Amino acid sequence: MSPRRWLISGGIVASVALVAAVASAGRVFGARGEPAFKTETEKASYAVGVNLARQLKTMASELDDRALAQGFNDGRSADGKTKLTNQEIVAALNTLRTTYRQNAAAAQTAAGKPATTTPGISVFFKLDPRLTASYGGDRWVSPPTYTRVGEANSAVIDARAQAGGADPRVKTEGPQWVASDPAMVQVTPDKGAAVTITVKRAGTSSLRITAGELTKELTVKAESKNNALQVDISQQ
Repeated sequence: MSPRRWLISGGIVASVALVAAVASAGRVFGARGEPAFKTETEKASYAVGVNLARQLKTMASELDDRALAQGFNDGRSADGKTKLTNQEIVAALNTLRTTYRQNAAAAQTAAGKPATTTPGISVFFKLDPRLTASYGGDRWVSPPTYTRVGEANSAVIDARAQAGGADPRVKTEGPQWVASDPAMVQVTPDKGAAVTITVKRAGTSSLRITAGELTKELTVKAESKNNALQVDISQQ
């Protein structure tokens, strides 16, 4: 991709993400905490913005909100003057893209390699493919809190678990996944290294992963917001 094309596409992505990450918090355009949406298009636009922003926090959490808002406002100003030249903007975006690719590649490699000999369970989550398609391939991350915005009544998340230092039989069969509230959180299959987590309603549930003598507990919190189910999965 040429620098010109990357500048345009990168600017579009950053602008959309900014509207969700900053405007919804009331820091740009005088946005209010509880906007009144008059049309389905407005609702859908807001939902897309929120989804992009939450994924952005996972993919590029080191971004500075103040500078992000300032860049967006400068870019949409009447005179179009910015504090960085186009060449500097291209260089900064390329650096961000390189950093993301390196982090994503490291996480993807770790998620696909055999479990290490270090005792413990590592959990990885697949990023929303709708937001990572342009980078090619699946992207896996292991943040302290993973966020996914699903449909109105459910959210589906792909996850992987690695048990380091566990019994060889456990490594072959995979760990066991048990939700404290199976009516809210369903794991398919309930035993294995790669599973699908389906959150079926709002609420809070623990999700215990057991591999031999090793255990790890996740906290799954789901909340209905703007006709979508927001899911946060925290791990220690």
